[in-house]
Amino acid sequence: MSKQDKDDIEWITVGGKHIPLGPKTHSPNETKADPRVHVRSEDKIPFDKSKGEKPKLPKQVFGFGKGRRDTKHHTRHMRDMGFRDAVEYEKTANRFWETGEGTTYYGNRRNNFAKYNPKTQEYVIVQGDNVKSFYKMTQKQFEEYKKREGYEEWKE
Repeated sequence: MSKQDKDDIEWITVGGKHIPLGPKTHSPNETKADPRVHVRSEDKIPFDKSKGEKPKLPKQVFGFGKGRRDTKHHTRHMRDMGFRDAVEYEKTANRFWETGEGTTYYGNRRNNFAKYNPKTQEYVIVQGDNVKSFYKMTQKQFEEYKKREGYEEWKE
């Protein structure tokens, strides 16, 4: 790759490694994406809010996404919630999403769904058909989180 080619690519540095993100934008008058059209991050299926379309609420989830189950973050959540085994933690997160009591929310900011049960203080975040997070927080903490992340109650 020539220096000119490298200069035409947007790069990010992660852990000391340079990773290409894609072509740089050179035109200051570049057309911006239509803000009414959203793309779900996991499966890239667009929906158009201006036409009354809504993202699809997943009825079934398939656990934590690739490479997420054994991270330090999820291991800490797993232990804090009293699980000794990541598989049981993941199964419980799936069960809570699919059958647990609680209120479902949709977050415009990250295009994901959340379910919260104030009785058990459990919440789960789902994007596409994967669980992103499963943990506990108080009603007050969840209200703050909901406001910060732009969650609104989901009505089908």
